Amino acid sequence: MPRMSGRVAATEMRRWGFSSPIIGVTGDTDLEGFVNDGATEALVKPVSKAQLREVLRRHLRAPEPPTEAREVSWGNEEYNDNNFAH
Repeated sequence: MPRMSGRVAATEMRRWGFSSPIIGVTGDTDLEGFVNDGATEALVKPVSKAQLREVLRRHLRAPEPPTEAREVSWGNEEYNDNNFAH
């Protein structure tokens, strides 16, 4: 980053109240320092697709499916999820 290191950015984001996962990608081998500065986890470059996929799988959740049919109104007709064949 030209104006701020990733470690400083992670620290600032946490200070501002950002609570989502922060995954640091760095050329530095001090991963513990990156995590101590606010990152949830850190990877050393170069990062393989498999490494990135695994980290994202651990820290990101899929959205919850809806528990009830959604109702949508289009003009004078009402539709809900039960009107459509699945």
